[in-house]
Amino acid sequence: METFRYNILIALASVCLTSTCAERFPVSQSETTGPLAAILLANVSSSSSGPCKAQGLCYIFATAGAWLGDLGGSTGIAGADARCMSDGNKPTSGTYKAMLGDGSTRIATTTADVGDGQVGWVLYASATYRRPDGLSVMTTGTNKLFPFGALTNPIANSGTYHTGFNTGWVTNAHCNQWSDGSGGAQGRYGTGGSTSQTTITLSQTACNTTTRGIYCAEQ
Repeated sequence: METFRYNILIALASVCLTSTCAERFPVSQSETTGPLAAILLANVSSSSSGPCKAQGLCYIFATAGAWLGDLGGSTGIAGADARCMSDGNKPTSGTYKAMLGDGSTRIATTTADVGDGQVGWVLYASATYRRPDGLSVMTTGTNKLFPFGALTNPIANSGTYHTGFNTGWVTNAHCNQWSDGSGGAQGRYGTGGSTSQTTITLSQTACNTTTRGIYCAEQ
């Protein structure tokens, strides 16, 4: 029985590529003793960071924070990514980036649902994404997108979220690349509680109308 348990630990060592491994594959204190367990722990602590896809799944979440179109002064794509990293809903210690578009720094596709012309896109191809509560959301296609209507669960149960996307993931209104919180610019947004296209594109409003969250994907 002990040999079997240690074999399992060594198998986990072969797939634990980042510091979040302990969160995904927890082991008890009794399993962290002995020479083989020491090898496992050494492999975990010395391994370099890698994509969440290599660990078997990626997390996706909706921020607890909500902001106007200038993201509360943390502007642009870099500011949106920073919001993801500092948000209280972030489920693991990994790296997270904002699932929104600005037509320049972050583009999901230039042709609806195709995945062409991607720039700085945050989803992996053929990857499984789950919510922090463990519920499956979707598996992306080879184009690093996922077909709406096929989501198992919504990304968020409620709320509205800045996205900048039109239908088919094409970039649309984005509050002057998420730097404008005034009434002179427009921003597209999606809604929680949906498994359809309205997840990313429900409507658009002036950038000073309503504070909204952001969807964030693990890297």
